[in-house]
Amino acid sequence: RIVESGLYELILSLDGATADSHAAYRIGGQFEKVEAGIRNVIETKKRFKLRSPLLTWQFLLFRHNLQERATARRLAREWGVKPDRL
Repeated sequence: RIVESGLYELILSLDGATADSHAAYRIGGQFEKVEAGIRNVIETKKRFKLRSPLLTWQFLLFRHNLQERATARRLAREWGVKPDRL
């Protein structure tokens, strides 16, 4: 439904490149669930040959995740999302 909604951009608030670092800021956050959702949106866009919504990964930098910037850049490329401020 997200892909078919006509939404131009979807900003992903995923504040870590691992489950532990994401959960350190997003209490109760489930990295694996977010990753599955991202992959689902990307696969649906491909299936329907759509360019939107543009997926932008908002990665807030904290002491606990600074060392994960390279991993986050790699994941962004792998997933096909635009990294914001990485």
